[in-house]
Amino acid sequence: MGSSFAVYDRDQNISGSVLPNSFVPEYGSSVTFAYKNPYYVSADNHPIKCSKNLNNTDLSFELKFTNKTEDEAKSFLHLLEGIEVSESGVLNFNTPNQSNVEIAFPTGKIYKNMSDFLVMDYNFTYKKNLFDIDVNLSKNGFSYFFNWSGSSYLNTENFTNNINNDWITGVPFEKFDIVYNEEYDLQNQDYHYLQVNRIEKFFYCKSGHISNDNNGPHGPDKKETWDQTFFFDIDDGVGISTTRDGSIYNDDYSFKSFQKKNGNDGLIKDLKISLNNRSDKETRAIIHFIEKHENARPFELSLPQLYTRKKFFIAKKMKHTFVYKNCNNIEIELDEIVKFKNDQLLDSYYVY
Repeated sequence: MGSSFAVYDRDQNISGSVLPNSFVPEYGSSVTFAYKNPYYVSADNHPIKCSKNLNNTDLSFELKFTNKTEDEAKSFLHLLEGIEVSESGVLNFNTPNQSNVEIAFPTGKIYKNMSDFLVMDYNFTYKKNLFDIDVNLSKNGFSYFFNWSGSSYLNTENFTNNINNDWITGVPFEKFDIVYNEEYDLQNQDYHYLQVNRIEKFFYCKSGHISNDNNGPHGPDKKETWDQTFFFDIDDGVGISTTRDGSIYNDDYSFKSFQKKNGNDGLIKDLKISLNNRSDKETRAIIHFIEKHENARPFELSLPQLYTRKKFFIAKKMKHTFVYKNCNNIEIELDEIVKFKNDQLLDSYYVY
């Protein structure tokens, strides 16, 4: 009686032809931005910025695909295993392989097409003769630093409204539109320095209007139409925690005691805010705002009631979940930072 040995290379676990397919991630899929913290803390919890590189954002995708037939699952596995044995080893969205199989990530109102993702892991769940597929992708090769006038991740359609620094009038704008306007006002105390931070040139529309000479980002009526702060409405249920561990000395051989060593000891850490059920347009504006504060650039955030003094935060993580058509959930994790208005020591990395 003869023996049959399975001696094939397990890099590729299927054989035969596969059907061409275009797989679109389903609702429940999410995109997570994790930001590295470039700060060291000195006396009285004052931060010292020490940026080490340009790519300080880890971008990950958790993609869901449900109720796929055996032939569809076979095509999907063929796509993923083909990446493993390819020369580049990366996945490009909306790019069919040699068998015309692709993951067609939904670009358009929020994201633009992106490429060069590493496949971290994937899971096939078999139930009732169908397959559910979960795929996790990762990349940290994007850098907002080289995309000042647009975005590393987002669709930047209609982001500009100027020619040779002249504001164009008669243009309709909707709430949450974004413009990149290079003009700055030397008479305004907030913009008096000659070296202008490029991030200061992005403006977010507060209300629908037709542009004119007065309601532009630098016009006399700009406060009614444009904003550069985090003006998005935060959901209820914000939990604000403060730890005092730094002031409590724990002696293993005696009692715990209070020993205050630093000022600014009431900083809020690990603050989680939610912005749920947001439109595609608002979602794009929120993600863009946080993107332009990557690498831990502080921004002001007003907390509901109780905390009434100015507070500045840095973003640690942001997760965007596709809930339904034109419906998105965003969760942002923040740390408070000791920051003073126009603190050039914190922002000098971005000045050109």
